[in-house]
Amino acid sequence: MNLLMDYMHLLKRKEKPACRHCGLVSDVRLHGKAKSGMTRYRCMACKKSFQLKYIYGAYKE
Repeated sequence: MNLLMDYMHLLKRKEKPACRHCGLVSDVRLHGKAKSGMTRYRCMACKKSFQLKYIYGAYKE
């Protein structure tokens, strides 16, 4: 639920997240969705992609 609230907060304020690799905000763009359904972003400055939050998907019985 926190992920959704974080994402909605970003949308309302029309802010882009900072790149986790280089820290820039200005060159970050949407880059589709991960298998888990999370929104992915791509930094055009360092050419790396990232998510706001990561879900660890270990084997579950």
